[in-house]
Amino acid sequence: MSSRTVTAQDLIAAAEKTTGMNQWGEQDFRTGLQLLLDTMQREARLSDLGRERMLSRIDGLLQNRLRIYDWRARHPEVAQQTITRPIFILGLPRSGTSNLLSLLSFDPAHRVPRMWEIFRSVPPPSRDTYETDPRIAEVQNQLMSDGFGSEGLQATHPFDSRLPEECGFIFEHTFACMVFPAYINIPTFAKYAMDDADWRGVYGFHQQFLQNLQANYAGERWVLKTPEHSHFLPDLLATYPDAILLYTHRAPAQIMSSLASNITELRKLWSDQVDPKEVAASFLAAEAEGSRRMVEARKDPAVDSHFYDIEFQDLIQQPVETMRRLYARFDLPFTDATQRGLQHYADNEAKKTHGHGKHKHSLADVGYSADEIDTAFKPYLDWYARKHESFRLPSAR
Repeated sequence: MSSRTVTAQDLIAAAEKTTGMNQWGEQDFRTGLQLLLDTMQREARLSDLGRERMLSRIDGLLQNRLRIYDWRARHPEVAQQTITRPIFILGLPRSGTSNLLSLLSFDPAHRVPRMWEIFRSVPPPSRDTYETDPRIAEVQNQLMSDGFGSEGLQATHPFDSRLPEECGFIFEHTFACMVFPAYINIPTFAKYAMDDADWRGVYGFHQQFLQNLQANYAGERWVLKTPEHSHFLPDLLATYPDAILLYTHRAPAQIMSSLASNITELRKLWSDQVDPKEVAASFLAAEAEGSRRMVEARKDPAVDSHFYDIEFQDLIQQPVETMRRLYARFDLPFTDATQRGLQHYADNEAKKTHGHGKHKHSLADVGYSADEIDTAFKPYLDWYARKHESFRLPSAR
């Protein structure tokens, strides 16, 4: 079919034909899917390879969604699965969120979603074969085929099918997330995802997704992360009323050039026309808005009680002790196995590099000064200075 005329219904019909399935769950995803296709054509400046990759990615998401709901229909008992006290990590991008997710994944009580099971979700993973499942290699091969193994991208963020990954990749199945605007320049879709999409429905799908994944392999609690969570706290807490929310803090002026560099490299997989300054402008606005929404939500003491704040330097310099304080704050068992797991990560895994060179970036690359970034994040910086009087986020100057 022509990429210029493809519609949501075309792709939906193709996925149904491939899988022989037709149960989609809630139907709101169709609105976002059609808008994504429209903005891909009008705004994204996709290369021919990028268009092919994006349509293939969408097809994979639709097929996985069909298989998820087909599996739920055949196993209705999965709807009774409970998700208790999940931990959500939602600091600004490049503020240590991936480090924290990886650290907490070494507590044997925890369950984290890994890339391979997000994109090949059915049948649900089994504990006995979790490390040897053939889908690990399938997804790894797909990542490499789609360009995620490129040196430039791996230097900014390692991609591997076995690594813990973000909720954003789960949200992709709803076509109402901020991951697509990270892949490609689609500001109209980005505004829809941030302001107009039904995020209560998105979190409803997220909950069902986790129910499926834990059906044959559950931990004591899930550990989950994406900066997107900051934008939609009322919907998150309505879905997970006992959630523990971890916010990692690092000076915005220290992270924005790193984030822009990461997104720039990512967009090169889909387009030959990538402007780092355009990337920086869109994500500066989006992340500043996310931090503002987080501040507004935490004015409610009931919301604030779910949060635990973690300073970036504490996470890097004393990770195990920082986690000990976190566990004590929420009365989580800090067992000998927890201690061993976290210490192993601190002593070994945290020091590993992914072998693709140092990530180089600077504010000069993105057209913003530290003062301009601080101005964009003023509500967050003012709030943090008031709430944490003994600590001042260091500037990038």
